[in-house]
Amino acid sequence: MTIFAGIVARAPSVVVPDAVRAGLKRELSRFRNEVVTEVAGKGFHFVKVDIGAFGSAGILDDERQLALLAGEPLLVDEHRGSPASREEDLASLQHAVATGDWSVPDRASGTFCAAFFDKASGDLTLLADHFGVRPIYYWVGDQYAVFSTALRVLEALPIVPKRADTAGLMEYAAFHFSLADRTPFADIKTIREAEAITITTQGIVANNYRWWPNLQGFSGSLQEGTELAHAEFENAVRRRLGQDRKVAAFLSGGLDSRAIVGCLSEQRITVHTANCSRPNTQDEVFGQMIAEALGTRHHQIGQRPNAVADWLAAVATSDLAPEHPKMIWGGDGGSVGLGHVYLTEKLMALMREGRTEAAAEQFLCHNRLGLTLGALHPEEAARLAELPKVGVVAELERLAECPDPGRRMHLFLMFNDQRRHMAEHFENIDLKRIELQLPFFDTRFMAVILSLPIDSCLYHRFYLEWLGHFPPAVTSVPWQAYPGHLPCPIPSPPGVRLQWDAETGDAAKRLRREDVRRYWSLARAGGRVSDGLINRRKLIGAVLLTYFGIQDYSYALQFASSVLLYANQCQDIDGPK
Repeated sequence: MTIFAGIVARAPSVVVPDAVRAGLKRELSRFRNEVVTEVAGKGFHFVKVDIGAFGSAGILDDERQLALLAGEPLLVDEHRGSPASREEDLASLQHAVATGDWSVPDRASGTFCAAFFDKASGDLTLLADHFGVRPIYYWVGDQYAVFSTALRVLEALPIVPKRADTAGLMEYAAFHFSLADRTPFADIKTIREAEAITITTQGIVANNYRWWPNLQGFSGSLQEGTELAHAEFENAVRRRLGQDRKVAAFLSGGLDSRAIVGCLSEQRITVHTANCSRPNTQDEVFGQMIAEALGTRHHQIGQRPNAVADWLAAVATSDLAPEHPKMIWGGDGGSVGLGHVYLTEKLMALMREGRTEAAAEQFLCHNRLGLTLGALHPEEAARLAELPKVGVVAELERLAECPDPGRRMHLFLMFNDQRRHMAEHFENIDLKRIELQLPFFDTRFMAVILSLPIDSCLYHRFYLEWLGHFPPAVTSVPWQAYPGHLPCPIPSPPGVRLQWDAETGDAAKRLRREDVRRYWSLARAGGRVSDGLINRRKLIGAVLLTYFGIQDYSYALQFASSVLLYANQCQDIDGPK
């Protein structure tokens, strides 16, 4: 299964309205002529869509229980001779939820989410993977509970109230995601990492089947740590590979995707690789070089619309077509999880000194995060300015049990930045029609990384030592290095641009004007909440100056559009007044 949603009545006498049933089916997918499966009763209505990427439907339905699955749990069982199927994993999770055995989901190593419904009691349980990468959003009212793997479904249903959450909205504008379990809407929440939310007739019960701050520290040497991490990464790749011998993968000029493709190539897998970079950047040039070194069937597909879908379609008809042609291996999660980007030694020192608020301020400053106050009404800017920092501090304090205060900052990123990292992809998966294999989010691999002394991991230090266990081809050609991190020791060919260099010329001007038009359409829509937050006089001036190339206020327009995107839908606002 790819997408699912549903509504559950919270009392036996309550009937689900026909209009809501029709709305769930209508809003689940925007793909033309989509086949939507419905499972319904008097007090519930569930809908699902499956694009066929995994080769199994991800649903169990009998007289007593209903279970829906998106993604792959990949339960690890040391005593089992062969890996369980996706259906067997779902059945194990269903039995675990029914019996309250939270040791079973703790054995999951994949990225997934699931919903379990007890038809007799009316209890609904929503389950996240260890990092909450695959989201479920939910709203609980007096009579109904509504949930979906796509926020847009809840946005479109009139039964779900739309009040802006001040903190969630400002966090989204600052980070492009809300923190904790918040969304930009006050009444819509999302499941957290390693969390099970059970909604009953009496209330809501949350269980964490793993509490990551309690993870025991690694006591071995650096060499032993890199060996163990490499072994677990190989296991993560094998678990996701199964019996496949031909796969498709992204391959950029960075390290994350090359580590995956290097591991696949070492197992003599046929790998079709694609690079989506701009011409003559390190991302493109180094991607081509590592593809040649690893012997992949490589394609430079650029950034035109539908480039990935067109490439996958061509690969699916080739002489060595992947067994799962709607699945792509991706390196998401590697830069933050293993590379520890966004973190510095100064941040570690502040955390260890107990200066949590100062660390939060330094984190925001170092990564240039925060609110563009000039886009807000002056009286609103003063009361909203601190909200992103307040949210960061609260999350750091939530993780206070972590033995090393420095590691708390990394856990904050894993449970917020990385938990929301793939949200846009899953929000639009109905249109993209692509599933991803993400071995850097493997639970057992990340358990090793999170147990290491964090100082040895900063600036890609541990990462580069870890690469020493891969085939020599992996480090035989140059790679992109993050600014301020350990540099690549192999010289770059002359004349190759950095991927972070801004585009210039007529093409860049056209793209900027297209962005401005999109911002302006949001600004024109208006709304009571957004009118009270955004300084429209300044916004209009920024639109005109940026559109005609007089001065570039794209940063302010992007901030304003993040606020307007959700605030325009709301009639009220909840939070600090």
